[in-house]
Amino acid sequence: MSQTMRKWVPAYAAALIFLAAAGSMPPAASAARPATLHEQVSQWIEALSAESGYELWKSAAYSISPLGPGTHSWYVTVKNGPAITGYLIVEATDREAEPYRLVEYGSGPHPLFDSAVLRHGMSKEGIGRYKAVPLYYHPLLAVWHITKPDGAVLYADAMSGETLPIDDKLLGKAVSEAGEPNGVSAAASIGTATIETVKDTAIDKPRPAWEVSVRRNASFERYDRMPWLTGSPLAASERHLLPAMLDKRAEIRYTAELYRNTTRFVWAVVGYDQWSDGTTEHTYITLEGEGTRNVLFDLLLSEGEFYR
Repeated sequence: MSQTMRKWVPAYAAALIFLAAAGSMPPAASAARPATLHEQVSQWIEALSAESGYELWKSAAYSISPLGPGTHSWYVTVKNGPAITGYLIVEATDREAEPYRLVEYGSGPHPLFDSAVLRHGMSKEGIGRYKAVPLYYHPLLAVWHITKPDGAVLYADAMSGETLPIDDKLLGKAVSEAGEPNGVSAAASIGTATIETVKDTAIDKPRPAWEVSVRRNASFERYDRMPWLTGSPLAASERHLLPAMLDKRAEIRYTAELYRNTTRFVWAVVGYDQWSDGTTEHTYITLEGEGTRNVLFDLLLSEGEFYR
């Protein structure tokens, strides 16, 4: 993880920046019937395991646990032996041809919702005992719901484990304003209700294999320049050119002002992954901050801006 200390400030205070770690997924339309959750996860892992940076996924095992409450999504932990080698976030949709969708994923020993990272963040706050529930409403709205022994509630960033300056009300408004970008309601309850599960659905025919093309550029310091303060973001007509810009090794920043514009998040854009089944293609953008995440391009467009 980055050694840079994350801070929060009102969005208008340009001198201080809130650092955070920061998608529509390959559809299942070509299958005769939807795959089960486990079958779909296995196929995504198999596709990624053939790419650079995911070599340890070839012989990896995985476990699936629900994220919630009420979000209809799952957290997949990928392990090679006892070591964590990556993660995936999967959501249920209301579309028969696409019952499950991969929203984001990443490789490495420090995934999103890493309990060890959370413990470190809590220790810096002097919090030794707590109950933590992972909540994932959107790639940019991924938090730990923390309950202290005295009943006090706070929230921590899902990647860094550091506390956020938000409460139930502010998070609820952010979730509601996020709308329904993934085909499922983002306005899930915030609390500790019972986590729902979804029963797998069998298929008659095997699904076609997805192929993944990975493009990675060199890391760079995202605060060497702050174009969000001095320039304009990529126009809507330019956004489809982002992969081509990255092919030319352009240094792109992605930034979003969240929680009613009270907090700014900034990432370096260091690449993208292109998924294809021969008929359809989907792009995931690689964000680098407190860790590295690959997030569906369409979802990033809905919440933030890209700057050259």
